[in-house]
Formats: sequence, structure tokens, C-alpha cells
Amino acid sequence: MSRVLFRGATLLDTSPLVAWLERSDQDHQACAGFFQRHQGAFVSTWPVLTEVCHLIPPSSHTDNLEQAQAISHPFRAQQPP
Repeated sequence: MSRVLFRGATLLDTSPLVAWLERSDQDHQACAGFFQRHQGAFVSTWPVLTEVCHLIPPSSHTDNLEQAQAISHPFRAQQPP
């Protein structure tokens, strides 16, 4: 895999992902708007995704999956070079 795939991508950490997926988060509207408008690629790590899954309430996992699938830029798991 070429490093070119990650060039110019936005690196995501835990907080914006939790805020986007958790509607009760004080930053939800700002993050949801960003994810809807953003045109570039996103990059994150497995530890970040694991932490996000731990921090959002289990009762909202189904809603969050539907919300994640609705975004115009689906997440793809890729191994770094």
C-alpha cells in the first residue's frame, strides 16, 4: 500500500468521533456539521475506534451505525504501509 493514500487525509482522534456519534455531547452539532461538509479522506487508528466504542452508550450503537453509514464518505479499514 502506498503512503499516498494517507497524504492530505484528516487524522481523527476520539473526541470528535464521540461527539459526532453521541447526540447528547455538547459538541455534537459542530462535529456532525463538519463530517457532513468535509470532502477529504479520514484516517484513524484501531485504538481510537476501540476507545470510541467504549465511550458511547451501548444503547445507541445501532443508531450510531446507521448515522455512520449515512455519511457520504464511508470509513474503510486499511493497514498502514
